[in-house]
Amino acid sequence: MRSKLLKYLTVAVLLAPVVGVAADFNDNTETPGKRIAQRGAEVFQVEKFNRVFGAPIVEGWGIDWSILGDADIPVTDPTKRNNLRMLLSKIEQVEQRPEGYANIFLEVHDVSGAMKRVHKSRLSEVVHDYFSDLFPSSTITSQMKMNGVQMGEILFIEEPNGSKHKFYVKTHSKGTLSSQSTAAKRVNVGELLIYKIMEKLGIGCEVHFCSRSPEDVYIATRDAHASGVFHLFEQAIKDEEGVGSKLWGDLGALNRSPRENDWDRVEASLATDIVAQNFVEQIATVDVLSRILRMHDLLNNADNFGFVGRHLQAFTACIIDFRLSDDDQMRLNQNHFGGFLEGNGMFRYENAHRTTAFCLRHRSEEQRVKAAMKVLEEGMLKDFSAVIESAYDDVRGFLEEHKNEMTDCMPVLLDSLETMRLNFDYNYEFFLGCLRNWTPDQSHGASGSSG
Repeated sequence: MRSKLLKYLTVAVLLAPVVGVAADFNDNTETPGKRIAQRGAEVFQVEKFNRVFGAPIVEGWGIDWSILGDADIPVTDPTKRNNLRMLLSKIEQVEQRPEGYANIFLEVHDVSGAMKRVHKSRLSEVVHDYFSDLFPSSTITSQMKMNGVQMGEILFIEEPNGSKHKFYVKTHSKGTLSSQSTAAKRVNVGELLIYKIMEKLGIGCEVHFCSRSPEDVYIATRDAHASGVFHLFEQAIKDEEGVGSKLWGDLGALNRSPRENDWDRVEASLATDIVAQNFVEQIATVDVLSRILRMHDLLNNADNFGFVGRHLQAFTACIIDFRLSDDDQMRLNQNHFGGFLEGNGMFRYENAHRTTAFCLRHRSEEQRVKAAMKVLEEGMLKDFSAVIESAYDDVRGFLEEHKNEMTDCMPVLLDSLETMRLNFDYNYEFFLGCLRNWTPDQSHGASGSSG
């Protein structure tokens, strides 16, 4: 009996998203959540369950029907979701299945599935509306993102003139997870600021933000391949002779055991290898940026960054994902600089790929300091203060554009954004000052415990 019900349910679930998404885009009078809440109010009537299972049994389930059947309580409400999970469990555990059981079973599962899909419907609705305005009269299609912790989708856009675009869309880091295991939290505006900073530096992809609430903020980044030939670092690691050699040159000859390398010989070889020199500079750029902006899960995660090769130009680093520090104290101190000198700290570079470990840990401190100085004074980060200011203006503009959706927490968001701007400015000046004041004997007393 149950296997047949599940078979029918599977068909219903597969069909439902198609119908649901079409309705979401054509019905402007109600949100997906409101429609599902109303459907739930029709299904979750205690009298209906009493008639099928008997009042004594239903009362023993401990369901709060006043919450479950209230159309004014959002489907994302944790208490409503907990009551629904409890109801599903109780129904499935019934051994003697009376007449009417099948209908109730399917109705409850149908609403449950719709409630789980409401976040995806919201994301699709908001994102499609945003890009429809950005690319008028274009054909927009999408598919759900199948990997990653954050819920998202891949957007394909074709303009009337034939131009094609591809964007990867996801919720902010504290937003709805793919598993929907926890409730979404308010957006961390520091994350938005970092994405804009990276875009303006040219080390991140073109980025767009759209929103329907402080919890439902979506980040859309253009496909990295749009800028040229893009290789994830993971691809280079898997194909060292092909992709890898194009990125890091003769550094591929490094021994996997650090103790078996002659670092003086490696440094001498580096002096005549322009491919390897570029790789060292790009890795140093990502490292310095991650320290100033307090980003994690980056250079030690080969799926979160890569390199873009443009016509007749050297490969440049490209960051596609990261994790923002959970540390409330975002400002750098001497311990953090000690982590840089140590070549480790919380970044764990001794466990990175041998080419990355050379650039950031095994190379002499003097050479690593010089590389970081070059990045900040001559390289991609030389106009860092101006970039922070420009990115700050963009994010503030986004928040103000959506002030009606964020009225209750607007002062908090703006205050947080200002704090992050000041922190990043401070970190930049602090780190650059530490590099300029570095002396060879300084490292002997350095502490790298903070990264």
